[in-house]
Amino acid sequence: MSTIPADTVFFDSVSRGTGNSSMVSLTYSYGITGTDFGLQRTPDLQFNVTGSCFTDYSWYTGPQDSGNIQTDGYKAYNDSSQIETITSEAQGPPYVKQVIAPISDDSASNTSFGLIVTSFGRYSFTPSNDPWYLTEHSGSNPVDYAYTISRGRPGLSCWENATWTYQGSTSATESLNSLTHGDLSSPLTQTFQQYLFQPMVLTLSGLLGRSALASSTLTVSQALNAELCSIENDISRLVNIAYLMTRNILSDSTLISPLGRDNITNLVRSADQRTVLPGADEFVVSGPDIMTLSVRDLILIPTLLGGVVCLVIIFANLPGRWRLTNDLNAVKLQKLKRKAKHQNAASESKSHEKELEVPRDEESLTTKDAIDVQ
Repeated sequence: MSTIPADTVFFDSVSRGTGNSSMVSLTYSYGITGTDFGLQRTPDLQFNVTGSCFTDYSWYTGPQDSGNIQTDGYKAYNDSSQIETITSEAQGPPYVKQVIAPISDDSASNTSFGLIVTSFGRYSFTPSNDPWYLTEHSGSNPVDYAYTISRGRPGLSCWENATWTYQGSTSATESLNSLTHGDLSSPLTQTFQQYLFQPMVLTLSGLLGRSALASSTLTVSQALNAELCSIENDISRLVNIAYLMTRNILSDSTLISPLGRDNITNLVRSADQRTVLPGADEFVVSGPDIMTLSVRDLILIPTLLGGVVCLVIIFANLPGRWRLTNDLNAVKLQKLKRKAKHQNAASESKSHEKELEVPRDEESLTTKDAIDVQ
């Protein structure tokens, strides 16, 4: 199971206000080295991601109900091509719709995007003041669910900057080949460019569907526990999954079994998918059942083993006279130890006898003195 090392993913949030005026701003960052990716030729390559989000109520254009169906309208970034509608749903975990901002600068490493939550109209057991899960009393809704998520939930406007650093230079993903001067093989470069061309948070929010948000784990039957739901938890979940997906992108995207693959293209194979391209083997596959050794260890271990074997051979082939001399020395040493032991025992015995003689002398003197006195 993949884990996230400490001091790897950083996430922070600030909340202000309550109710329909509540605001939340978020920042996040993480970094992945070439070693983390398993790259053998470019271990000092570094992929850095920083991002920020904030709630934006200006995207909400108001109710657009049709008959008995409640619908909320949104216009992201004040762009007529970014119009979204959210229809009230009484069951199922909330999910998010994705929007991408119009390109407004020349920075290929920076992407602006937005997320619109589909939480309004869902039932809740508990109240909440979070912007995405603000509740009101359910009114005519089933008595079992005392609260309903309010209409007009704000959009979440985000930007993310993703850059690669190698040997003191920095570039966007699209210029990765130029950055590494060909040190990173073509198949691996194409894999990074194919899957990291946009923020992984944005990609996952669509791929994971109703399981993308942390609130999906707090949904029971037709209702959720809104008190425990928050934008912070939802985005933190997406960021952490994005880190894991990015770190494992090479193994996940290239080790694709031919069975059930359908039309998914393996980028490290030729167009007919029959031949592995040169350079596709320049990364290490990690896993709980796989053990790898560094080049240093591969050199050091055989060297130490060879040294030990040489010492054993040398001692086993020493001249017989040398071994005999050492054997005699060992015998003499044992004799000296036994002699010293006997001498110590004799000394202790004499000392004990002297201690026993002293009381007898004292007793005889005392008796003689008593006779003289009489």
